Amino acid sequence: MSTKDLKKYEKKKTEIKNKVLEYIKEKNGDWVSEVEIEEELDCDFDFVGVDEALTGEFWSVRSKIQSKAAKVKKDGYYEWTEFYRIKPKRKSTRFWSALILLIVLVIVILFHLHLIFLV
Repeated sequence: MSTKDLKKYEKKKTEIKNKVLEYIKEKNGDWVSEVEIEEELDCDFDFVGVDEALTGEFWSVRSKIQSKAAKVKKDGYYEWTEFYRIKPKRKSTRFWSALILLIVLVIVILFHLHLIFLV
């Protein structure tokens, strides 16, 4: 594979990845099957598959994409199919837990100051 072919492959892979990510974002956290993505989007999935386009996305540490595989009945037999979705945001939980910890810390400091000046 030459450098020109590799650049063409990477460009096509990035283009398909962006379209797939946009489609998954439109679904608002619902699980979307690989088959549904291939049917809905007008991309050359023979060149780069959905799972290949998203390879780096769900293996990174702070990934927004979740994936799982399940057996789906198709034409009388079961076939493994990949499902993808955007992870739900949990920033509000992090904020409230930090706020509660801050309040507890302030109360502990005030209590200790009260004990110091009491003695």
